[in-house]
Amino acid sequence: MWVFLLSLVFASKLSFEQTGMIMEENQHIIKSFVQYVSNKDRGEKEGMFHQHFPEADVSFNVTVTGADVTTSNVFMMVKQTKDFSVSCDSFASVGTTEELSSGNGIQISGKRLVEFDGFAAAYLCQKGVKEPLDLKMEVTFKNKHGYLECGYFGFINFEFILGTMYVLVLFYWLMKISKWQESVMFFHKLLTAICIISMLDEFMKLYSLNYENKFDVHDSMKLLLIKVFHASKASLIHYAGFMLGFGWGMATNEVEEKPKITAFCVLYFFLFLIQDDDKKMFERSKLQMIVVVMFCILDAIWATVIVAKVNDLKNELEEARQSMKSDFYAKFGKLINTSVFGGICLCLISVLFLNTSWRFSAFAKTWWFTYGCWKMMFFVVLVSAMHLFKPHRSSKLYAEAVQLPGEEYDGLESGNEDFSKPDEAYLDGSQN
Repeated sequence: MWVFLLSLVFASKLSFEQTGMIMEENQHIIKSFVQYVSNKDRGEKEGMFHQHFPEADVSFNVTVTGADVTTSNVFMMVKQTKDFSVSCDSFASVGTTEELSSGNGIQISGKRLVEFDGFAAAYLCQKGVKEPLDLKMEVTFKNKHGYLECGYFGFINFEFILGTMYVLVLFYWLMKISKWQESVMFFHKLLTAICIISMLDEFMKLYSLNYENKFDVHDSMKLLLIKVFHASKASLIHYAGFMLGFGWGMATNEVEEKPKITAFCVLYFFLFLIQDDDKKMFERSKLQMIVVVMFCILDAIWATVIVAKVNDLKNELEEARQSMKSDFYAKFGKLINTSVFGGICLCLISVLFLNTSWRFSAFAKTWWFTYGCWKMMFFVVLVSAMHLFKPHRSSKLYAEAVQLPGEEYDGLESGNEDFSKPDEAYLDGSQN
């Protein structure tokens, strides 16, 4: 179980491999950027967020300083590539090259139109003996649909659709809350908060992606707010999962492990704030790799504890002849197991996509395997949990009452709103 969970979480945080570098003799690639550039304007097929720019291009501004840096031994290249691989096979620099007034470096700037639809590589090469250099390099890839990378442009439309789905689910959920106000418990409010935060998170991400696609800049305040929302949502999900897994609100009203659970979620919140969303940057710093490993460990602990506790609760309730609550936790356990199995399947498919030539032939679907499938899976699991825990006429009675031994009573199924109040012969009002 631990191996599967660790691989599942790690796969959801995978980044692309480093750009391939093929170096000729006495030639060195100093730095490179590779991105899929779209020169096609597909019109309305791309959706409402397509910018319809007249041309696709690669623009660059590079400043190189160091000993013996001249226009003859440092040059800029922009070429088409098939699989992220680049090579120094020419000494004709593109763009305008000028020597710095200080005399210890050069500046290369310019723009190269892209007339193809595929991977474009912009890279700086050095001829001769490799020397230490100080480098400042800015490269911008512009597509006809906008500045957002082709592999992630489809993510905009997905965020819009997913955000709309959250609105519909929240509307239905609030109708249930309003209808059975007297039966609403705290975990109902917690699920409401998770749904609202998730909805706002999707629309804020939609705004951020659309803004970046239009102007090639990030709205820093919005990005910070999005990160706080991400961290809050992740922490609440882990808190709710732990508490419900320990029987809170159904098998018991008090969870002794609550302080430890709270500390776990606070740690998770701050780790989420530290984490950089750098899947598109093709690399991770040592600090970020440490954060990823910690996330893997914490998520594995979280899922493993919940699965174990739900199974233990089901068995304990069966032994206590609380068949109604036992059946409920059996359903809850099936939801968790199905989620884990689905996550493992998505993990394997994502690994297959990111580590084979599949990603080159279907690069426009990159967003789905790095973000989309996990967001959709979370949406399905959340909606399933909201259906399982939705309020109804006897929610509090179902949670707080103790089933007496004797005949089985089938009227208190979760979500059944039409049953009449159960007979006192089957239930008393005492709490667990």
